[in-house]
Amino acid sequence: MTNAASAAEITVGDSQEYTNITTAIANATDGDTIIVTDGTYTENIVVNKSVTIRSESGPDSTIVQAKSVNAHIFNVTASNVTISGFNVTGATNNSAAIYMHSASSCNISNNLVSGSYAGIYSYNSNDSLIKDNQIGSNTIGLYLRKSTNNTLIDNTMESNTYNFGAYGPNQEHFTHNINTSNQVNGKPLYYLVNQADTQIPLDAGQVYVVSSTNITVKDISISNGYDGVLLAYTNNSRVENVTVSQNDYGVALINSDFNTLDKINANNNTCGIDLENSTDNILTDSTIASGGWDGISLYFSSDRNTINNNTIISGGCDGIYIDNSDDNILSSNTITGNPESGIDLYQSANNDIINNIITNNTYHGIYLNESSYNTLTNNNASENSQNGIYLYNSSDYNTLTDNIASENDHGIYLSSSNNNTLRENTATNNTLQGIYLNVSTYNTLTDNNASENLWDGIYLYNSSDYNTLTGNTANHNPNSVEIGSISIDNTVSPNDLTTGNGNGIYLEDSNDNTLDSNTANYNQYNGIYLCGLSDHNTLNDNNAIENYRGIYLSGSNNNILTENNASENNYGIRLSYSNNNTLTGNIANSNQNSADVKALSLDNEVISTGIFFVEPSGISLLESDNNTLTDNAANYNSHAGIYVESSADNNLVSNTASYSTGNYMMDLSVELNAVINRDAISTSSYGIVFSGSANSTSTGDRSIGNDYEFRSISSNNIAVDKLILNDKSAQVSFVTDERLIQLNGTETNPYSLSGKANVNGYITMSTESIAPDIALSFPDNIITKFSYSDSGMSSSGESSIALYKLNNSSWVKVPNATLNTNGDYVSANLTEFGTFGLFKDPEPESSGDGSSLMARIRSEGTITDIPVGNDGEITGDTVVKSSDSTSTLTLYKGTKAVDLNGDPVSKIIVTTPASLPADTPREVVESGLYFDFGPDGTTFSQDVMITLDFNPEEFEGRAPVIYAYTSEEGWVALETTVDWENGRATAMINHFSLYALFGTDAEDVQDTSVELASEDVSSPTAVEEDTPTEDDDNSGYVAGIIGILIILGAVIIVVKNQKDKEGL
Repeated sequence: MTNAASAAEITVGDSQEYTNITTAIANATDGDTIIVTDGTYTENIVVNKSVTIRSESGPDSTIVQAKSVNAHIFNVTASNVTISGFNVTGATNNSAAIYMHSASSCNISNNLVSGSYAGIYSYNSNDSLIKDNQIGSNTIGLYLRKSTNNTLIDNTMESNTYNFGAYGPNQEHFTHNINTSNQVNGKPLYYLVNQADTQIPLDAGQVYVVSSTNITVKDISISNGYDGVLLAYTNNSRVENVTVSQNDYGVALINSDFNTLDKINANNNTCGIDLENSTDNILTDSTIASGGWDGISLYFSSDRNTINNNTIISGGCDGIYIDNSDDNILSSNTITGNPESGIDLYQSANNDIINNIITNNTYHGIYLNESSYNTLTNNNASENSQNGIYLYNSSDYNTLTDNIASENDHGIYLSSSNNNTLRENTATNNTLQGIYLNVSTYNTLTDNNASENLWDGIYLYNSSDYNTLTGNTANHNPNSVEIGSISIDNTVSPNDLTTGNGNGIYLEDSNDNTLDSNTANYNQYNGIYLCGLSDHNTLNDNNAIENYRGIYLSGSNNNILTENNASENNYGIRLSYSNNNTLTGNIANSNQNSADVKALSLDNEVISTGIFFVEPSGISLLESDNNTLTDNAANYNSHAGIYVESSADNNLVSNTASYSTGNYMMDLSVELNAVINRDAISTSSYGIVFSGSANSTSTGDRSIGNDYEFRSISSNNIAVDKLILNDKSAQVSFVTDERLIQLNGTETNPYSLSGKANVNGYITMSTESIAPDIALSFPDNIITKFSYSDSGMSSSGESSIALYKLNNSSWVKVPNATLNTNGDYVSANLTEFGTFGLFKDPEPESSGDGSSLMARIRSEGTITDIPVGNDGEITGDTVVKSSDSTSTLTLYKGTKAVDLNGDPVSKIIVTTPASLPADTPREVVESGLYFDFGPDGTTFSQDVMITLDFNPEEFEGRAPVIYAYTSEEGWVALETTVDWENGRATAMINHFSLYALFGTDAEDVQDTSVELASEDVSSPTAVEEDTPTEDDDNSGYVAGIIGILIILGAVIIVVKNQKDKEGL
């Protein structure tokens, strides 16, 4: 403090030493008094010394006006300053008429303060006296910020936008001495500090309650305050039936807990109701309208508050804004017409938002920004301009249940928000998506209704990964569910995605997703659509029925489709430019509509046989490679069951493609070549079609009831294996070349084969060049296998199976056909094509047709496995017997047996045929000593031994000779060794045929005798039917024993060169 003895008095005026206050202060010292005479002074004054500045005559005649509207008029930065008796005006641009900054113990009195942004503004200034000032027509009248223990007496604040305010971050900043002598708009300013159990009188102009408890503010109307009603550090108080209008803050709570705000009418305040660091309060039944900022705001850990049954209309920003505040309950509020969002949470958690109506807001209905673990239940967030409910920027682990988000841009929008649960929400009739996830992962969407939106029902976009969609309904959208832009590992199961004007499920450039048990029916485009490198997805047990396409993959690879139903669409399952996909157990039946006509053009000439219909099919592949189709059903489709076009390295296994209807129309918009007549194009039906394709397989597929069961055109190296072509399981195997190949199968044929029984129906195979007038090189033959089932078939019946071709009305045996009973097929190198059938011998009958002799004796045939190594060689000496043991075949270790195709033989057939060639002597027929060995055409790498046992008495005077029959030379005698004592004839052979034992004249027989040894000699062990044996010690015992027999001696008769000899 300046010593009083040194104080001086300085006068300012026109005729004085100092003409302005600024100069006087510059020449003053602490403790001086500056007296200002009447007049108008235009300046911005910095008071940086502890001086007294007072007018000579008072404020009516001493005016200080701002030289710059951007600066304070009196800027007090020193303590112990007195400013008194001035009319201070004109600091309009965010400045104050009298401003104290870090100044203490000042005296501001008897001033008229007007026309400025702030009249008197104290910042961080304490212990001052502000008295007898008239403060009017400012934006802010008198404001105490971060200031403590100031005293206000007899100040009049009127016609300011905001008359009075006090604020600071600490409790001390609200501790002042302010009595009711201070007036605001002619009413007392009630400023209570450390009070309890009282009610504010009804004549209050503004109310501040500080550090108090059980205070009631009731039935009053307050306007034009910085705060209409402020509770600071005040608990268990009540504000009820209060109208606050045109305040900066209508009602404010700062660090105040357990208070009740009830029936507040807050109109045209910047912020209607504001809570800062205030907990456990109740805000209910209030109306907040036409504010400039937020209707209700909670800041800075304002936790556990209940905001219930309030109406917030046409606010300046958000209806309710919650910032860094947790565990609040917002329920049954109506929030409409706000310029930003209805409810806005920022960095807030564990809030319950329940039963609110949030409509017609300019931004979002409910907006969560960096806010997690909140619960949104049964809210109506509809008719907002942007999003109904918007979770943004790491708003995680929120639960949204039973909300309505309709008629917005997006119904529910998650952006960069994870692990949220959306359950039983309705997001319909939105102008964009119903539910939209953008860069959002691990969210669960269950039982939501996202129907009738103008874009997508549910859209997962831009790396929205690991989400689960279950039980949702998304109908009548362009895309019911869309997953796009590298969104991976989502699970969509099971959802109702029907009746859309686009796609049921749409994946674009999205991988490793699981689509399971969804219903995607009645969509205008595709039930399920994967495109743009949507790879490694799994589609299981989905229904895609009555769409334009059931399931469509375009440019998508390595997907797995299992047990889906893609029936009754225009197109069932289609793969286009899609590779390495696996289709298993799918159903694609009854897909029918008009078809596209395509033509194969060679040298710009349209070839009639190149016309084909690529659609509609049950399953179709277009330029798609390395796909696997297994156990799929593609039946009752209008064009083809399975259609493969311009595709390679595909595998079809055990599919069914039957009963295609042919009920389709050619696209009338197609322009045809003049050579092609539209009426000439038939609507044939097909089971399986390969067109322009290569290096694929069809294994165990079933195709029956079509006009053509199989069609291959311009398709090279299609390996067809056991294709089933009728209900009797007629099966065919072959490899295609580029010619047109067509097959069909039937169970019956009008022409029978005398003495034979059909095995399993009939197969018609036709071929032709696709361009007859153009030189194309094809082989003349197709190696074909006709398979059968041996179930319930006798060995003799199976061993008699042969392949026949229908020649006009007669069946002709196909030459060089080979029966392979090990593989259950007959193979033939076909050079002529037509209708084929497998026939076998029936049971013996009493008469023949003149072309053959019926056998007198018919024994059951045998089919015996022989031990064969990986190299095809027999691994040990082996004996095979006929069923009656009268014929024996001995094969030696190291021998290799191959059929006509060069394949190793692992089964031996021994049977007595039902008929014999016509030139067979009757004595031979009656003897029954004839046997047929197979498979037909089998050859051996070294000789094997055949023996036929006989009764020596029946051959007395005649020599037994083994004959073999060939179609070219008839019966041909073999070099035969006879053991008379044991009744056995032996010959060596190197291929299979029909064998019989003839008797020749005795004079032609050379007799040689050797005395037999007395001891018994064992013969090689015979192999029982279907039970091969081998020489375990590799000693070749069979050959050794036969050698011993010869050395010990037997009566041996050698018969040579007996061709064309008479029989018995």
